[in-house]
Amino acid sequence: MTDLRDLGNSRFVLLINKNDKLLVDGALCTIDDISKKVSQFARKECKANNAKRGVVVVSNDRSTSFGAFVKALEEAHKGIDIVRDEYAKDKFGKPFSELSDVQQAEVADKVSLNFVLSQSIRVSK
Repeated sequence: MTDLRDLGNSRFVLLINKNDKLLVDGALCTIDDISKKVSQFARKECKANNAKRGVVVVSNDRSTSFGAFVKALEEAHKGIDIVRDEYAKDKFGKPFSELSDVQQAEVADKVSLNFVLSQSIRVSK
């Protein structure tokens, strides 16, 4: 089991319980909330020049369905993509997908979070 305290102070924790319910900071949320919440976290980390140390933890119960786990992970990645697009438009005037490889690498370096995936925890609610 991953000890979340070992990951430092700069972390976003998404828990998925055995009933596929999602919890962020201990509060229930919907799948549609995940990308918004991750993008808020990524913006905060980028403003603090802390993005490379920022951690998104996705933990699930053993009974979580695979589909719910994958969907939550996709939404978390979508949140980072949103911030990369915003940064690319601010810096280069176009979306991330239209940047050169060098520009994409620069944006990805600036807007980059680490992901930790863990299983086998007991998630209440």
